[in-house]
Amino acid sequence: MREGRYYHASCAFNQEWIYVFCGISILKQHHHLFSIERINIKQYFDGKASMWELINTTPQVDMFGALTPRQGCAAA
Repeated sequence: MREGRYYHASCAFNQEWIYVFCGISILKQHHHLFSIERINIKQYFDGKASMWELINTTPQVDMFGALTPRQGCAAA
């Protein structure tokens, strides 16, 4: 992974991708993350190079203001 984390959420998609959402940084104590990373596991198991890819996210604004980084949530 490009940025190690804990208290994150993750899920597999279409038997090809693993997505990891938000969490808390391992390197920066108490630093909540707003990033999403993914890896193509199909390529990995086919013996091809597969690297973690950072998906750029922009904090969304709703009627309560900007959404903040998350930790301890779930994904399905």
